Amino acid sequence: MKYRKNRVSKTRIRNRYHRRAKLSEYKFLQVLQGFCDDIPAANLTLKTRISEKTIRATYKALRGQLYFATQGDRYGFGGAGFFLFLGGNLRERGRQFIEEVSQRQIFLDHMRRHGPRTRKPTDATDFLFEVTVRMFCNIGMQKDLATLYPKETREALSTIREIAQWIRENQEIEGFSTKYASLLEGFEKIVTNMPKLLEMEELLALKTKSVAHRFPSNVMYEDLRRYLLKNPL
Repeated sequence: MKYRKNRVSKTRIRNRYHRRAKLSEYKFLQVLQGFCDDIPAANLTLKTRISEKTIRATYKALRGQLYFATQGDRYGFGGAGFFLFLGGNLRERGRQFIEEVSQRQIFLDHMRRHGPRTRKPTDATDFLFEVTVRMFCNIGMQKDLATLYPKETREALSTIREIAQWIRENQEIEGFSTKYASLLEGFEKIVTNMPKLLEMEELLALKTKSVAHRFPSNVMYEDLRRYLLKNPL
């Protein structure tokens, strides 16, 4: 009597980027590339033979995740994470950037191409954030602080950290506050004004040290793909 060997079924992850997608990983990456290349869904359908409905749904999902992907990558997406967010939250400067983009012709043209029938405010917000990130991907900012701050600024920051450490180590000594009252007062003013000074340096770097990236869609594709590997749809 012959016995059949028990077959151990192995669950194969069909798509690492989208857990419940009906698309294979290869097809999904085609859609992701189309999204990053700013190809309208109808045009991508002709190129990939994927239904326009599926492409639109995937585009919408990617657009919704772009906020979180940028938020979690400080120097990704052309530095968008650094300039738009602070401590995981959209900073005031980020709001100003996005507000400025909403007034640009590039946003209106993008909406005509991809969301002519958009009615939901949340969808329009996602489109606006997408265009903002695309603009950052179009500039070639290096991913390090040396690009943003000149040598003198970085040395000043290092000195300020050393002074702060010295204050923390000695502030409990009797008479310390009285003896160094003027120094502490001056240091507090410097620390209070430092964020504004650094923001000026960062904006100056954005204006003077950025150049048009040769392949902006590749910047978005690689950064978004890496994010989806860790945080699949």
